[in-house]
Amino acid sequence: MDGNNTLYQFNPTTFNISTIGPLNCSTSSNLSSIALQRNGILWAAYQDGTLFEYNIRSAVCSSTTFVANQSNITQFTMTFVKSSTDTSETLYVSQQTDSNASLAKIDTNSLTLSVVGKYNALSTYAAIAGTNDGRLFGVFDASPYTIAQIGITNAQILSQYPLNLSSENDYLNYGFTVYNTRFFFFQGNNSYSNLYTFDLSTNTTTLQQTIPEIIYGATSSSCLGTS
Repeated sequence: MDGNNTLYQFNPTTFNISTIGPLNCSTSSNLSSIALQRNGILWAAYQDGTLFEYNIRSAVCSSTTFVANQSNITQFTMTFVKSSTDTSETLYVSQQTDSNASLAKIDTNSLTLSVVGKYNALSTYAAIAGTNDGRLFGVFDASPYTIAQIGITNAQILSQYPLNLSSENDYLNYGFTVYNTRFFFFQGNNSYSNLYTFDLSTNTTTLQQTIPEIIYGATSSSCLGTS
């Protein structure tokens, strides 16, 4: 997703990017985050705290009854994380704040937000992503940028992986997602996006390419990469 609310499709094996089209949700606010549900619904959170559902098959965006600023969390990034039995998934959100950030989750039926806890380390802004084995990770706006595994029951930082980026200061736009054990980090200065990959199995960061699209959010299904 870019800053003009244009949705793109990204191939995690070839790195090809193709345009799907505008999101067309009925809001004048700027996008905060997107999260893809297994049923094909893309959840879109905006900076004013509103939450929309976008059907990627019908290209229809619908408002929800989600009440903004629950537990004093207005702006957040989000992702779906699948259960250990692979029968359901949970929508987790990470508070957008410069310090003392919280992890929370949203019940997609009642649209009630409940706080899981505050991060015990790296407590700044983070974009989050769920792996296909049910783990939660975030890329934290630290120095350097750091990918960390987050405990889904208590928000504790379980492990940290500092990233070796070529342009640490270009942080005005970024998106974060994962495919298997490979993380994808789009990062730029509002005029382009660098695409980095981080391989969890080898602990290596690689600059793959620079693209003209200004990416503000990225997401993948929690079942992507499974058989």
